[in-house]
Amino acid sequence: MSSQQYLERRLSDLEREARVWRRIGLGALVSVVLFSAVAATHTAETPEVVRAKEFQLVGNDGKIRGAFRILGTDNVQLRMYGAGSEVALVANDQRAILHLINDQKSSQALIEAYGKGGAIALSRANGQDRASVQINGGSAGSFVLVEPTDGPKVQLPE
Repeated sequence: MSSQQYLERRLSDLEREARVWRRIGLGALVSVVLFSAVAATHTAETPEVVRAKEFQLVGNDGKIRGAFRILGTDNVQLRMYGAGSEVALVANDQRAILHLINDQKSSQALIEAYGKGGAIALSRANGQDRASVQINGGSAGSFVLVEPTDGPKVQLPE
């Protein structure tokens, strides 16, 4: 075999080897792109249960605007805060409460259920003056209590 034939055969072998490596590289590149695309579009599964002792809702200003938490062993609270308002749901082994507070605590509404009865109350405070209406009912009896800003308290029945 002449040196020219040897060089032609060697060149042919190198070209074949280059084609093989080019195909392997192209296949690897296509595989990486496909795996990346699949990984980017894959969404994480939503867990069926999320466990924590407290969840907080934080506003853009960094202030806590709501919280769902456990206090002690049997006291669960859900509180939401607005600019001057608050909503509280409280449940424990003694009672369940819905408390609505507005106008920097000057207006309030309360619904409470407990072991031997329940109550509904509405109140409004202006400075030192406070007016309220309460409806209470339970095993010890039921009554309505009216506390006007001016004048005596009235309880029905007396």
